Amino acid sequence: MINTSDIFFDDDRVENIIKDWTKENIHIVTDFDRTLTSGDSGTSWSLISHAGILPEGYNIRRQEYYEYYRPIEINAAMPIEQKKEEMTLWWVKHLELLAEYKLKENVFDNITKGQSSIQFRDGAQELLYFCRKESIPIIIMSAGLGNVVESFLKNNNCLYENIHIISNFLVFKDGIVSGVPEHIIHSVNKNECELPAWLKTEIDKRPYPILMGDGIDDINMISDEQRKKALTIGFLDEGRESNFEIFQNIYDMVCINNCSLEPITKIISRKINFI
Repeated sequence: MINTSDIFFDDDRVENIIKDWTKENIHIVTDFDRTLTSGDSGTSWSLISHAGILPEGYNIRRQEYYEYYRPIEINAAMPIEQKKEEMTLWWVKHLELLAEYKLKENVFDNITKGQSSIQFRDGAQELLYFCRKESIPIIIMSAGLGNVVESFLKNNNCLYENIHIISNFLVFKDGIVSGVPEHIIHSVNKNECELPAWLKTEIDKRPYPILMGDGIDDINMISDEQRKKALTIGFLDEGRESNFEIFQNIYDMVCINNCSLEPITKIISRKINFI
């Protein structure tokens, strides 16, 4: 089915999962950072630092948080409740840091336009366009900054009507950060995210999810019940040696070496168009 050495999967299992797909009964739930973007991209958080729009004091403290909390985030052995507490602390501290340094609302379009620290994963724009053409809903469930995600898609002409962003959108007053989201989405609590009622109603009519993520905990973007009919795809571009076996146990397909999304588009196209 897929001729590539960068994707590991059981062909019979995948074929069994996708056998009943139509363009009317599937939808995509995906992470953003290093899933739709390349495995060597910066994140929607780091873009602000790379853009140089805040004082050096922000960059220093942000990096201190990263060096302390990132090893915790990718630690597969840490108990989930403990990790949730640590991730909540990290996200709150960083969001409060943006407010402390008075990040301006009007910066997002500029910092996502023509910059190089965030790039689409190969094949991502083609997948987004294909799903728009076929009216397949895409839910981007990002623990990053929703303002950056939205702006990046807009500046790349990919903010289509079938794309719905569930993320951390900063609250602004008079053009300056005044608050943080009531419910903070971090890398470990995506299973607690609630879709708007109208979107949930639409998705309930499409019982076959395609889930894409780059972290162990991204599998929780959909429920245990939904996973029974899901094709789950994990992009393992960091910590491959320590996490490969875990990814194989969690995801139906494991993609390495900054793998393109083109094979995923081909799978969907082949099934819904009977190619």
